Amino acid sequence: MNTQTDTLRQWVTERATTPWRASEDPIVVVAGAKGGLGTSTTAALMALTAAERGRRTLLIDTDAHVGTIHRWFGLDAPRSIADFARGDCSVDEAALHLADGLFLLPGGPGTCRAPGLTANDRRALHRRLSAVTPRFDLTIIDAGAQLEALVAAGTVGVRRLIAVGNVDPVALAASFALLKAADARWPGIPVEWLVPRHEEARARRAFDHLQLGSARFLGRELVFAGTIPEDSDLESRLAAGHTLPGAAIGTAALTAADTITRRTLAELDDVTRRSILPRTYARSS
Repeated sequence: MNTQTDTLRQWVTERATTPWRASEDPIVVVAGAKGGLGTSTTAALMALTAAERGRRTLLIDTDAHVGTIHRWFGLDAPRSIADFARGDCSVDEAALHLADGLFLLPGGPGTCRAPGLTANDRRALHRRLSAVTPRFDLTIIDAGAQLEALVAAGTVGVRRLIAVGNVDPVALAASFALLKAADARWPGIPVEWLVPRHEEARARRAFDHLQLGSARFLGRELVFAGTIPEDSDLESRLAAGHTLPGAAIGTAALTAADTITRRTLAELDDVTRRSILPRTYARSS
C-alpha cells in the first residue's frame, strides 16, 4: 500500500476542516501524492517560463532535508528555507537569483544542519512568507510529496493547487486521496491535475476516471491542466551537466510547461475575488 496515500487518508479523518480563502497574491502550490512523479521539475519549468514572460517569480523548494532545485541551476545554497523559517536570515539573504526575474528560496538544511522542519518551524515559515509574496508577481511552492509542506502551504492562502499525478492505478488512487484531503481541509480550493511523462490522450482517459470519482464522491469538478511529455533531449542535457535554463531551450517539455503557465497566468490575472468556488455536483449518498 502506498504510504503517502495512507497518510493522506489518515489526515482526512484526523484533521478538522477549515475554510479556504485565496491569497490576494498569486500563489500556486504544486504537489504530488507520491514521490517520483516529476513534481519539482514541473514547478521549476513553470517558474522558468513565468519569468520568461516577464513575471517576477519566486520559486520555493520546501524540501528542508535535501533540496535539489538550486543544483539544476548550477548554484550552491549557503542559506536555505530552514534558515529562513527559523529566523536566522531574511529572504533576501537566502534567495538565489536564478535568471532575470526568477528567484529561488532553496531547500536543504542550510546552516542549521538539523533534519527537516518542526511544526512550529513550518508555521513560522508561512507567517514570514506572507510578508514576502506581495513582492512578487507569482509565487510557486514546490510541495513535492510532503504532506506537511502541503498543509503549511495552504495556510498562506494559495490561489490554486496543481496536483501532479500519473495514469497507473496506484498513482490514481494517490491523486484521489490528495484531492480528498485538500477538499476536506480547504473546501472549494481550485484543483488542477497535471500528468508529466505521458501523451495527452492517455492522460485524459485517466483524468476522466479521476473526475468521475471527484464529481460522484466529493461533489466537485477538477480541471485537466495538461501534460508535460517525457523529453529525452532535456534529460540527456541535464545528465551532461547543463543547467536547467540551457538544457530546456527548444525542448518539448519547456513548450508544454509554457502552455500551462500561460493559461495559469491568464486565469490568475482574471481573478478579482479572494475566494473561488468550483462548480459543484450532487454527492452520492
